[in-house]
Order: sequence, then C-alpha cells, then structure tokens
Amino acid sequence: MLATKLPGTNGAGMAITVTNTATSLLSLIRTASGDSTFSFSGEGVVKLHLPKGGTSNVRFFRDGNIPSTTLGEILDIGQVQTLYNSPAERFKLITESGIETVYVTIGTWDSSTPNDTVTDGAVTLEGDISLNSVAVPPYTHSSARGDWIATYTSSTTITLSGGATVSDNQLVFIKATTTGGVATYYINGVDGVSMTISGQVLTITGAGTPFASGGVYDVGVNMQDKAYDSGLDGVKNFPQGNAPVMAYSEDYDTTTPTSTAFVEGGVLCTISDVAILYQYSKTASTADDTYLKVVYLDTASGTVDYQETYLQNPSGGETQIFSNLYLIDKAVAVNGIRIPTNGAKYMRIDVAKKTDTGTDATLTTKITHIPRS
Repeated sequence: MLATKLPGTNGAGMAITVTNTATSLLSLIRTASGDSTFSFSGEGVVKLHLPKGGTSNVRFFRDGNIPSTTLGEILDIGQVQTLYNSPAERFKLITESGIETVYVTIGTWDSSTPNDTVTDGAVTLEGDISLNSVAVPPYTHSSARGDWIATYTSSTTITLSGGATVSDNQLVFIKATTTGGVATYYINGVDGVSMTISGQVLTITGAGTPFASGGVYDVGVNMQDKAYDSGLDGVKNFPQGNAPVMAYSEDYDTTTPTSTAFVEGGVLCTISDVAILYQYSKTASTADDTYLKVVYLDTASGTVDYQETYLQNPSGGETQIFSNLYLIDKAVAVNGIRIPTNGAKYMRIDVAKKTDTGTDATLTTKITHIPRS
C-alpha cells in the first residue's frame, strides 16, 4: 500500500473518533484533523486499528450502506484490518456502544508489493490482533469450566474464589465480556499485557482499565492436568481396575483393659479389604494375659456383634462351631497378626483381661488394610 498523507498536525487525522451514530470516514477524518477541505483521491486500501482497552467493537460498511450497532462488518477490540479494493469514500463507521478511537491509514493498491497481491475485497489481519480472530492458548483450568468463581473487584482486578490457589506463572488469559455481550481476550505476556495474582486477586497491567462492574470474566490458567494422578504416575482415563492396589495403614486404639469385661475398639471399614494386619505394642502385666475378640458388623453403627468363629475337626459327621478368641501373653510384646475379614464390610477388635489378678497392660495399636487384588 502506498499511504496517503492525512491532514492535521502530525497526522492528527489518522485518530478518528467513532460514535454510535453512523458517520462517513471522510467526515471523521476532517473532524479529527480540523481540516474541512480534505478530500479523498481515489484511495482503495483502508487500514483500521481499534486498540485494546476499549469497551465496544466497531461496525462498518465499505460499499456506501449505513451500518448500525448490530449490522455491518466488525472491527473487534484490539484488531487491525487492512481492506483492499475498498474505496475510502464509501466507508461509514459506527460503534456498537459508546465512543471509540480508531486509527486509520488510507492509500492506493501497489501490485508490486507482495502484501498487496490479493483478490478483490480481501482482508488481512495484522499487528495487534484480538483473540476473537486467533486461537486461545492452551490451558487446563478456568472459571468458565467451574474451577473458580471469577468476580469483578476493580477496573484492573478480578478475584478468584472456590478453587485451587493460583500463582503468577500459571496465568494464561482473561476473557472479559461486557454487559452488552462484547468479549475481549487478554493474553498474559502478549502485546504488553501482564498479569499477577496475590491472595487470589488477579491484577492486569498494560491493557488500560478493561474491567467493569456487571461484566462476566473467564480466567484461564495452566495447572496439573485434572486427570493426572501424580501418586500413580498415570492419567486416570484408564479402567480404574488397572491401577495398582496398595495397602495402607492407620492408627487404631490405645487401650488399657482393667477387667475381664471387653473394651470395644473403634469400627473399621473393611469393604475393600481381604484382611487386616493388627499391629500392637503391649506393656507387661504381672499376672494377666490379654484376649482379643474380632467382631463383624453389618454397618458402621451396627448393634449386632458377629464374633469370629473357628471350626472343630469333623467328628461323627458333625463340625462344631466355636467362638474364637486370640490370647496374648502377659509379657511385653511387639507383634502383628493377620486377621481375615471374611467379606465383612465393618469390623471391630475388642480387648479384655483373661483374668483380673495382676496389673493392667496397655496396648497401642495400628491397622494395615490389605486390599482385595
């Protein structure tokens, strides 16, 4: 394009003020420059730039028709368009709302310039292009996806709530949508825009004052992929039955039985267990051994105790069932015993003295859950 010198001091005519009243490009240039005698000379290339930081897109026609706030070609906030074979004298512009400054360059088509070798009516986008025209950078989490609630705090700050804590280097973009439905993207680190976050309050710089009360805000960030399990070192889109099955431990009771009456232990959830490892550290008693009683329960709050049993060797065609107790010697002991769950969903380990003639021993215990394979 061979550019035409625009009127006004230092080319003031290039910074036109577009309102929500449709106005010809010629009138806008004359108003901006203060030169009421300026006229076009057959220019057929028009370059329009609507900077970031505005609040409204611009509509235009380049065929002499009159645009409206809802009809016409769109110049998005932050976008540059170069329109070829488009006579400048036919342009009329209007904002979708409010007032915006648009930077304009006009000229003639120079077919010897590679960028000007185009078909009739073609448009090229260049320079400060808004994300309404290009792809959004990759991201893993956003407020629009339900990971946070993003709310307006001030003209340059957004507050995130209800999600994971975000750091500066995880911020990717902000999509700001006005009450009129106009959406603008701001990318962290692009076109002079930068973002920081502290205490979940995000601050944007280099984009003017782009936020307004009543707007809708989507904040995109990069964090660990939602389906990635760092403990299993795998992406959880495989059948969960393929994941490694691992035992886990938990502290259980510290009990000092003082008589032959059983002291009930805490209820254990054994839904996924084939067995438990009952691990105990026991102090000495001067005379009394200790009993352990295994109880099976239907529910965590079940009131019926089903005591573990053992079977006598068959005799005369009969197998007798006996209630089972485990006996721990009176001496100091640090041991573990594997106890099958037998399919029970819940279990309890109760403790009592076998006899009550000596000092009381204390058992400090923990449980290792052995999962079904």
